[in-house]
Amino acid sequence: MGVLRATCRFVVVLCCIVSVSIVAAGDDPVAVGAQQTKPGFEPEDTSWMTTDYAALMQAAKSAGWSSCTPALVGVFSNRVHVRCTVANDGILYYAFPTQDQAAAARFLAILNSALLTGRTLTILNDPADTTSGPPIGCQANDCRLIIAVGY
Repeated sequence: MGVLRATCRFVVVLCCIVSVSIVAAGDDPVAVGAQQTKPGFEPEDTSWMTTDYAALMQAAKSAGWSSCTPALVGVFSNRVHVRCTVANDGILYYAFPTQDQAAAARFLAILNSALLTGRTLTILNDPADTTSGPPIGCQANDCRLIIAVGY
């Protein structure tokens, strides 16, 4: 029974990673490369991206790493988040905005993988930042934005 359960978990994790990779990849890389070699090629408009990487780097300077064993992974229109089994200094949730869809897909793949395999995540976040999360539904009292994640 244990072997069957482990095999099922592996298949589910593999399917999640493959599906997220397909969604994150978007365009065919060969076709994109061909477009970039055409004369007069206009770069893709990225003005809609609202992720401020300079602000993220500034936040990383005052950030710290938190451990989180996932109990739940959620996907919303404006964020992906993980609920931890144990709170870290009152913080139970960690979230990442979905404006940058490719980055959100990568974070979602790692969060789901850790949830399905029972691994503990290590999440870089700014514990003092209580203002960046609420606009995307990450409450100031129990949630922080994810800067980086691994396990």
